[in-house]
Amino acid sequence: MSRHGAPFLFGGRKYRSSICTNPAQPPGKIGPCGIAAICRVSTLESLTFRHCTWLTDKLVRSFAETAAANCPRLCELRLEYCDDISDVAVSAMVKHLHRQLSLLSLNGSTGCGDAAAKLIGSKCGGVLTRLSLDHLSRLTSTGLRDIGKGCPSLQQLSLVGCTKIDSEAMKCVAHSSLTSLAMDGCVAAVTDEVISEIGAHCAMLSRLRVVRCQQVGSQGIEALAMGCRRLVHLDIRNCNLVETRGFATLASCCAQLKHLAVAGCKSFDDDSAVEISVGCPKLEHLDVSECRQLTPSGFLEIGSRCLELRSLFACATCISDGTLVVLSGACKLEELVVSECELVTDVGVRSLVDSGSLKLLGITHAIRVSAQALEELQQGGRIAIIPVSYTHLTLPTKRIV
Repeated sequence: MSRHGAPFLFGGRKYRSSICTNPAQPPGKIGPCGIAAICRVSTLESLTFRHCTWLTDKLVRSFAETAAANCPRLCELRLEYCDDISDVAVSAMVKHLHRQLSLLSLNGSTGCGDAAAKLIGSKCGGVLTRLSLDHLSRLTSTGLRDIGKGCPSLQQLSLVGCTKIDSEAMKCVAHSSLTSLAMDGCVAAVTDEVISEIGAHCAMLSRLRVVRCQQVGSQGIEALAMGCRRLVHLDIRNCNLVETRGFATLASCCAQLKHLAVAGCKSFDDDSAVEISVGCPKLEHLDVSECRQLTPSGFLEIGSRCLELRSLFACATCISDGTLVVLSGACKLEELVVSECELVTDVGVRSLVDSGSLKLLGITHAIRVSAQALEELQQGGRIAIIPVSYTHLTLPTKRIV
């Protein structure tokens, strides 16, 4: 994917089929002429406009008309964080490209809302399988219901930060074809009832993110686990109502789980750690930051049983030197973050030298770790140390759409 805009792409390299416009390019170098050049590439399959302040409804209309005639392979279109486009642009795009688009993202393009959703639902249902509408402040329950009714073949859907949709509308998109769903911050819409509905109808679901959805509790997670046994990725950070029994059911039903984020879940304790480490042997990424009920014993269970673990985020927890010693020798850990962990000392940090796989250590506000110990760990240049706090963490993940 080129990040240098149309001039780079068309400088004798027209065989490229995917480009991303550069928001830093002045309008004189990319705009109507640049878009016209893009639309002459018959092999174009994917196009992304992101943070393009010069992109307008008129330009999108022109692009859609020309692309429909010249780009038969174009199937992925992202119009993201483009403040000057509206439902009018989506109307033009849908009119001309609805027969070929399998992926559409309007993330952060706040001029789009329910009218765009209605058009997508009425025109794109036969082909569209991946849709992302993150942070659309104008999208309400009405628009989401239109999408749910008109797009029964959706496989991947992202609604992060869409705060004006309710739980009844959310149920409308719980289709059997769904494999990935992101609803971070949809506080009013995501309840135990909605999660249970997903568990009942979305047996193919493999990825779910409901970060900061504080109405989600054990009842929803149990129903999800029993109905969606193919789960590979689950992010329920700051879902404080999930209790130990919810984690136990998750562990007993979802043996394929590789990515689990439970940071801030107050009930994730040693018993939960034992259940997860036994029931989910394929676990590769785990975030237990701020799970203060988890003691060194629980961490030892994780370190000794989760032998495929690649990333462990454990900020502001009771992880200890003993756990670091186990981790350095037992698993394939590549990333470890232990900021604000009062039980970690020079002994634990120095033990990580023996880890043949560790590439990154995130640590700050570690009052019992000396600068000398960190310098020793960095010798040889194999391990990078970054001063990162919990609030800046992002567990390794792929985009939902």
